[in-house]
Amino acid sequence: MAHPDGDKVPNTALLKLAAYYQSDKQLGFKPVSKRKRPGWLVGSWEEPVVNADDKTFFYLD
Repeated sequence: MAHPDGDKVPNTALLKLAAYYQSDKQLGFKPVSKRKRPGWLVGSWEEPVVNADDKTFFYLD
């Protein structure tokens, strides 16, 4: 989740950030409600966004 810093962020800043995330067509985010919940997005995927061929790794100190 991403959110602009600050206590009183204007709705225009929230909507601008939401538009940025919606510009990624692979993610397919849709706004919940621009009027009641500005900046809130939802997504629904049928397939995982992660590539199944990716290997997992761990950093151990």
